[in-house]
Amino acid sequence: MRTTVNVPEELLLEVERLAKARSRREALIIALDDYVRRKRLQRVVDSEGELEFDLSAKQMRDSSNSRTDFHGNDD
Repeated sequence: MRTTVNVPEELLLEVERLAKARSRREALIIALDDYVRRKRLQRVVDSEGELEFDLSAKQMRDSSNSRTDFHGNDD
């Protein structure tokens, strides 16, 4: 999806540097993906004791590796 946004240049440059991104697009995808991951993780932490969880660590790793890549393609 093509979107035009105004992003503070200093912030975008810092994201590019910290993420070691090859492009601004890649930097934004990394930043957005990280934000979503952290919010989802926070939901799990906040619901401590309320969930029944039966996935192994390997199953969780395998499922997280099947996410969309940096080029917008699904695995």
